[in-house]
Amino acid sequence: QDVSAVSAVVYPQLIQRMSVVNAPSWMAMVFRFFERIMPKRLTQKVRLYASTDELWASDWANELLVRERMPRYLGGYLPDAELPAHLSGALLDPEADRMTRVVVANRSTATARFVVPLAGSTARYTVVVEAYGISLSATLQHGEGEGIEAAERGTGAFTVLRAGGADKVKADHGAEKGEWVCPCAGVLVITFDNSYSVFRSKTIDYVVDVVPPADAAVASALTAVATGTDL
Repeated sequence: QDVSAVSAVVYPQLIQRMSVVNAPSWMAMVFRFFERIMPKRLTQKVRLYASTDELWASDWANELLVRERMPRYLGGYLPDAELPAHLSGALLDPEADRMTRVVVANRSTATARFVVPLAGSTARYTVVVEAYGISLSATLQHGEGEGIEAAERGTGAFTVLRAGGADKVKADHGAEKGEWVCPCAGVLVITFDNSYSVFRSKTIDYVVDVVPPADAAVASALTAVATGTDL
């Protein structure tokens, strides 16, 4: 999908060669099928290489590519430290290891719930959509009081922190980061709405941290110091 998007931008008819390195054997079988039904002028622009050694054994690579300026994962000699950010992985979200993954089927929704034990807490979120986009909404269901148990007992009242609709989280925008201040204790319900999609499921990665208000954190620290307990 990413390759198709790039090709569309730079006009595929002007591409001299599109090379797929470390291509699995099944891809070669599929490509041979398409060679029979697609114009030769298009299929000639695509080359599959089963390994980096096979790539560098080709006349095309030796004629047009500079191995000293190619990354090591493509069989080149350029040190990883000299790779630009978009090739080194530096742009990957550092929170990726903490994220939860959920697949939302077409015509359906998925929810995630987080207890907000203190009024004034901030819910900080990061959401990544693998492809296309999804509608995201957030609602705080009011609890009877502060503390985990009281927060989980709903009163029926609620506050909309983010309404769903046209404001989607989109894959081509990368990770969406944001925060909501919760006016009271309760349960934060985040809904990933894919009900508008007729055919496509959506893969979502997300992480949410509920951070207590600053005055609560200060009070907790002062209490710990007064009682001699560890923070």
